[in-house]
Amino acid sequence: MKFPDNHTAEKTILRLSTDLQCSLIREYTKSISLDDYFSKSLLKDIVNVAHMTLNASSCSIIIIDKDLDEAGFKKATLQAGTSYNEKNISKIHYRILPSNQVEEHPSKENKIGLTGWVISTGRAFLSSSAEDLANHPHALSKGVPQNQTLSAYLAVPLRNPRGNIIGGFKAERVKVGKPFSVYEQMLLETIAQLTGRCIAHLEDAHTGNTDTAVTAWVLDIISEAVSGEGELDAFLDIVVQAIAAATLADSCAVFLRDDNMKTLTQRAGCGHLELRRIIRSYKLPDATEVEEFNTSEDKQLSREQKMGLTSWIASTGKSFYARNFEDLSHHPHHLGKYDDPNFPLDQQCGAWFGVPLRVGGTIIGVLKIENMSPKSEKDTREFSEETRNRLEALAQNTALAIERLQFQSPSRYQIILNARATIFGILRGDLNVNELVEKIVYDTAKLFNARSCALFLKEGNQLIQPPWAAVGWAQKGPKIRKYDLIEPEHIHDDPTPDQKVGLTVWIAVKRAKFTAKSNLELTLHPHHRGTYDKFNFESIELCESFMGVPLIVGDELLGVLKVETKMKIVGNEQEFAYFNEQDELVFEFIANSAAIAIKNARLIESRLLADKILAQPNANGVMKELYEFIQGRAEVLNTLDSTVGIVSGKGEIIKAKIIENLTALLVPKFFPAILKDLSSILDNPLKGLLEFVESAIRVDNLLNICNLPEDRLSRATILRKDFFLHDFAEVLLNSWEIIVSKLKLYEEDQTQRSRLQECLILVEEKE
Repeated sequence: MKFPDNHTAEKTILRLSTDLQCSLIREYTKSISLDDYFSKSLLKDIVNVAHMTLNASSCSIIIIDKDLDEAGFKKATLQAGTSYNEKNISKIHYRILPSNQVEEHPSKENKIGLTGWVISTGRAFLSSSAEDLANHPHALSKGVPQNQTLSAYLAVPLRNPRGNIIGGFKAERVKVGKPFSVYEQMLLETIAQLTGRCIAHLEDAHTGNTDTAVTAWVLDIISEAVSGEGELDAFLDIVVQAIAAATLADSCAVFLRDDNMKTLTQRAGCGHLELRRIIRSYKLPDATEVEEFNTSEDKQLSREQKMGLTSWIASTGKSFYARNFEDLSHHPHHLGKYDDPNFPLDQQCGAWFGVPLRVGGTIIGVLKIENMSPKSEKDTREFSEETRNRLEALAQNTALAIERLQFQSPSRYQIILNARATIFGILRGDLNVNELVEKIVYDTAKLFNARSCALFLKEGNQLIQPPWAAVGWAQKGPKIRKYDLIEPEHIHDDPTPDQKVGLTVWIAVKRAKFTAKSNLELTLHPHHRGTYDKFNFESIELCESFMGVPLIVGDELLGVLKVETKMKIVGNEQEFAYFNEQDELVFEFIANSAAIAIKNARLIESRLLADKILAQPNANGVMKELYEFIQGRAEVLNTLDSTVGIVSGKGEIIKAKIIENLTALLVPKFFPAILKDLSSILDNPLKGLLEFVESAIRVDNLLNICNLPEDRLSRATILRKDFFLHDFAEVLLNSWEIIVSKLKLYEEDQTQRSRLQECLILVEEKE
């Protein structure tokens, strides 16, 4: 079974718990004999659900007996099972010991069975292989057919709501079945938990009454849903199912007032009140109509005056019960119509009961149950006084749960609400790339109250972080940070220190997000190099929490967005905080929005640049436009690549080739031969410039630059000085005289091309 993401897994488990409990409550409420239900229905229904959910060969429930065995020890008996274990119900027993008396390495005679071990120690057991199962010191394989072998085994202790162990729940696979997964263990733990709860409610019913037990059971479901569900509508879907089961009603619905108290709208329903092709909504009376509305119960009203019975309950705060359709139709505000998608032509509403949802002195909605009744015959099903009292009690608790959930929602979703402005601002689409990236990092850091945020853009075979792509401590240090990218197959899962590529590169190359809630979790990442930029941090300051996400559109990697050290305000002080699951979700939204916005901004830039290039009459004019475009920019390659496609699509192949060749020169690892390809397209004086640069790159030392052929030197000195090709071409051109005058400093120096950077420093000092 594939493990779903955390959010999906949580909702799946909650839905499983709800559906099973609603089914059990309905069966229990209909049951005549409590003992009969417990022994023949409850455990059997639960174990069948476990069998199907886990795709097991067999599942079984083992309950600790009240009586001791012949030797005076506790024992547990198999009480429910599927497949081959169904034949062994009441026949298989396990000795149960105090946990401190369970031997680690027992003799064959002292083995208590793996299931007995789980119940005695209170520890779950998940076998990762058949060998793992066979090697457990207490394994006995009780109940497994002789011609079959267990290939997978999963068992969890069964506890009552007070945490006391009352038995065990196990699932098995035979032959060549796959081992159970951790997610499947979570599912079985959930089923075991609700099994213990169900047994406890039935035991309470022995000492109390059915109504109290059912009410308590449904309240447990509501409490679980409030804790587990993030959305009000999803919570209400659970409520209507549970209440319909507890009242044996054909359907149940919840209606809530809007914020302005003008309408009453159905928010959830099950059975024939399920929301299908219509959303039911009623107008509520205003303040001037309330008094008349309250006294209208004994009046005959025209069709126009009727507000609907559900609306009447919400306005008056009174409950209303009708035994059948005739009683219902006598209420002055009953509208008498039903939705065709929900009611077949030969059916109508039967018994009906609606109660207000009240919090303090305020009515927030209506909870109602009803049956569907055939028109051709009498339906004798009614809601008893006990059932109606049960609904009244559940309505009050449901109202409080709704209020609690709505009270929690602002804080629970505040980060998402706050993120809306950031995401809309990113997607606005009226900024160029550097302005857009600057806004992204600033707004992201502000949203998360983070100490730093940086965006690395993919530029050729590097990740680069220009100064405008960072806020906080990421702005310190080098003007432009650059990391070389590598092929995915060169990233090792368990690297040596020399093989570590750095976390930012890992995120980009693996195209995987990474979140660390602490500095320790961050530094334990296999590709974290264990150091921090000395420019970023002062004293003992470290990155305390981290989120990094690749920026991807389709199959294209655009870069990496990362944010570091979330802070929270406590009183007047700032304290460290970790990035939680909602932060991660919002950060992914922002990253996806940022990637799309950057992609679109680059396309706009490419179109504008292409229009300028297409308007140029010759190749030299194309070079001038390209030079002006790349001035002051740290990232140009992606825009130039897109421009090539636009220009070539217009049939201007020569102009596209110029852009393509220039792009190749700007890649950090370029080949000097590209200079010859480009110079062959251009006319002087650009041809002379490129020939000079190509020759200068190939010399062994600076002294040999002066020994280049005279025609190269003379042609270079008359060239314009405003053409920039790559990191060092501008230095060669603009600092020619200074290079010559200072050359004596390097006459004995055999340093290669990288020493030209020092010439640039000399130029800047001179200026």
